[in-house]
Amino acid sequence: MASLARGIGFFQVPDMSGKLAVVTGGNSGIGAEVAKTLAKRNATVIIASRDEGRMQAAVDAIRKESATAAKNIRPIVCNLESMRSIKSCADQVLALDRPLDLLVNNAGRFLDAPFQLTEDGFEQTHAVNFWGHAYLTLLLLNRIVEAGPSRIVQVVSFGEILGRVRMHDLRGAREGQSGFPSYCDSKLLAYIWLSELQVRLRRAGAQVDCFGTQPGWVNSRLMDKVDFRYPLSVPAHYAAKLFALSPKYGCRSTLFAATDPSLTGKGVNSRGVGAPYFGAPYPLFSLPFFFHTASGPAWNSQAHNESLRVAVWEEAHRILEETAGPGLPDINLTLTAPQTAGRSL
Repeated sequence: MASLARGIGFFQVPDMSGKLAVVTGGNSGIGAEVAKTLAKRNATVIIASRDEGRMQAAVDAIRKESATAAKNIRPIVCNLESMRSIKSCADQVLALDRPLDLLVNNAGRFLDAPFQLTEDGFEQTHAVNFWGHAYLTLLLLNRIVEAGPSRIVQVVSFGEILGRVRMHDLRGAREGQSGFPSYCDSKLLAYIWLSELQVRLRRAGAQVDCFGTQPGWVNSRLMDKVDFRYPLSVPAHYAAKLFALSPKYGCRSTLFAATDPSLTGKGVNSRGVGAPYFGAPYPLFSLPFFFHTASGPAWNSQAHNESLRVAVWEEAHRILEETAGPGLPDINLTLTAPQTAGRSL
């Protein structure tokens, strides 16, 4: 009966006492709901967001709502458009000198500004949705491995269906736009990179599970920030007010992937490669209660191309190393966890 209930979308977040979690974009929307729930269930939760004022307001709201969460929540500034800011955030997490049990890469951008490159030369949507999370994950990876069994959860999107891998321009800098194509491409890249990370961790013997999630159509702050100069942003904004899920329900697939005990050790999908992908099947993604624990493959065929997955990983590593400079964990990073001593990715 429990497995049936879980299969159609009902589950409970277990007690998370002693666990350390980092949630990006935890100041609003899905991220705030995930952070609040984890903190209520006794995890120590670091909210990593770029806007210090909004982040503190979110922390204050969570603390007022729950005394348990109040003692478990901590903000750290992390601007995913800046390699310097990401490194500073990672250094503060590492300074806690604790294993990291859970990393939720949730922050995102969607049609919210005209085309712009970051200080590091990335198109801004690519920077937040993919590059910043990849860099943060690598910086924290040894602590995640040390905590094993541990998890990395990447919030993806149904936009991956329309994404394209442009090997000549993984930065997104040459397209000259920060619109819907950039959103879709960056979400697809995030899932492909996560899948290759999972394969490499498995080969290394690390007890880390990587999961992708699609939350469904959610009326989060992303929809409030859209720039109406993009034609798609107008119907997206107003339709979300009428039909989309609230973040309270949109967070369910991510919470399930992050916490459900039944998923431990199941970070390789049914095809034996890459990361499992949780969320309601796309035709059902606005249902508030059901099927957000369902698992199925990403719909974009590029997500299942092994040679492309390896090529994306290798080129992404080259670009990150070129951009971030000395100190970036190497692609053959030696894992420091006792169970993987002497092995490498």
